Amino acid sequence: MHHHPITERSVGIRLWASLCLNGAIACTELIAGLLSGSIALLADAVHNLGDTGALALSVFARALGSRPPSFRYTYGLKRFEVLAAFLNAVMLAVIAIFIVKQAQSRLLHPEPIRTGIIVVVATIAFVANCTSALLLRRHDRHDSNVRTAFLHLVQDAISSLIVLLAAVLANTTVGRYLDPVAGIVIGIAVLAGVFPIIRETLSTLLEGAPDDIEISALVESVRQRFHPVRMHHVHVWQVGPGQRALTAHLAVQNITVSQAEALCSAIRLYLMESWRIQHVTFEPETKGCGSEAMLGAWVPICGERD
Repeated sequence: MHHHPITERSVGIRLWASLCLNGAIACTELIAGLLSGSIALLADAVHNLGDTGALALSVFARALGSRPPSFRYTYGLKRFEVLAAFLNAVMLAVIAIFIVKQAQSRLLHPEPIRTGIIVVVATIAFVANCTSALLLRRHDRHDSNVRTAFLHLVQDAISSLIVLLAAVLANTTVGRYLDPVAGIVIGIAVLAGVFPIIRETLSTLLEGAPDDIEISALVESVRQRFHPVRMHHVHVWQVGPGQRALTAHLAVQNITVSQAEALCSAIRLYLMESWRIQHVTFEPETKGCGSEAMLGAWVPICGERD
């Protein structure tokens, strides 16, 4: 079976479709939660409202991120997608804490709920969330922004299923406790899912090296493959989803300019194929720069400007 690659335009359409579905689910659950008295359904509605806002941010961020580089933003605005993913994750964490606190209060003081409305709405929400998640599932691996949206929708589907089960079992002996327990489970699931996203996107915003790149191993692999070349003053960071960059000094022997260019091209190709680093800038040197430290450091500028 052949899978056709998903284009940027297709991803945008899928995000818009997921946004509309999620917005409709959130409004329906909010109204049904108020009518039925279900804290779990209200919690899921708040969760979905947060995810609707998150998806809206994802759509906006993707539109900005697709803009070409400019003289002011020479890397383009791809970093805005990372910022949006970070804000989305933080917003979900706040919502999750609110859900847990409300559910704990209801657990201590359980109230009767109208299960008929909950069963119908939760079933519709579950089906719609699964549909939305399937729209994005093939494009979430290397895009933190889309992956955050995908994660939101998967959590929404699980939350709707939990609400549905709680409503179906509401008339059992422990039924009155299941609704607030479902709210607590939803909140904890959200918190467990968003913390890795917060850590990853915050690392990108702080220009940290990608998680799967160990700089010392990268430098050693270049040294072994292109001996006697030595890399130092190495900087590796991620501009945005799938956009990795590296700058480094390259200590080489006495070679011609054309030989240096050929060597740099070969190392760039190696870094692209083996380390998925697309943007590489080298500063070849034959006499050294006075420091062979693997990691470069900022040099303070002394004196005053005229």
